[in-house]
Amino acid sequence: MEMTIKHSMLALVVIGASFGAQAQTCPVDVRNDIHIVDNTVSLYQEQQPKVLIDENYQLYINGQRVTLDDAQQKAVEAYSQHVQQYLPQVAAVAEEGSSMAKSVIAELASAFDSNEAFTEVDKLVDEYTLKAREKFYKDDQFVMPADIFTTAETSWKEEFEQVMQRLSGASMSAVFSALKEEMKEGELNFTEFQNKMSELKSSMENQIKIRSADVAEKAENVCDSMQGLAQEEQALHEKIPALKDYPMFEI
Repeated sequence: MEMTIKHSMLALVVIGASFGAQAQTCPVDVRNDIHIVDNTVSLYQEQQPKVLIDENYQLYINGQRVTLDDAQQKAVEAYSQHVQQYLPQVAAVAEEGSSMAKSVIAELASAFDSNEAFTEVDKLVDEYTLKAREKFYKDDQFVMPADIFTTAETSWKEEFEQVMQRLSGASMSAVFSALKEEMKEGELNFTEFQNKMSELKSSMENQIKIRSADVAEKAENVCDSMQGLAQEEQALHEKIPALKDYPMFEI
């Protein structure tokens, strides 16, 4: 019985792929912290603002306004709009994974008719979701941390694995608790349990396969957008050489 449960729970652990979507390798380096707030874009070095594109698309470097010609102004405006459009999508991919996890947990709880048993699992998902969000949102500002993809491959990966261990353990505990109640009340025998777990595993695997593919596609699209921003920034540096000392992205 224990092996049957463990194999069935592998489907739940697969959602790790969606949790880690924001940690996917993307061939773009984020060179400095980027802040987005109130329709402005700022670049920070050593926690100090160095470049600002304000809500009117005026450019400031080290607090000094840079006079722009029409072509430069249009380039700055387009670049600012694209940064504000694409960067928050990195965080949105992580939220997609969280939504998927909660859906799977709800299906488990429904199958065992025991929302209470899976409360702890649900809390763990919410806890991880909040931590993931806090990596990008600080004091109502969206912040893209420097070296985000390098960090995701190291410390974020370790943190993620720890969360998945806790999630897997809590899920196992919830299944045993719900199963114990059903068997105690005489509602389930061993054969019925095996059939139930087999059907549930198949259902979850199908749901996870479909939604994981969707999350992976969105993550790939975000990466493509980041590469586009890096190329757009290179063109912007040609128009405004003073910005070359303050890179945001680099391929």
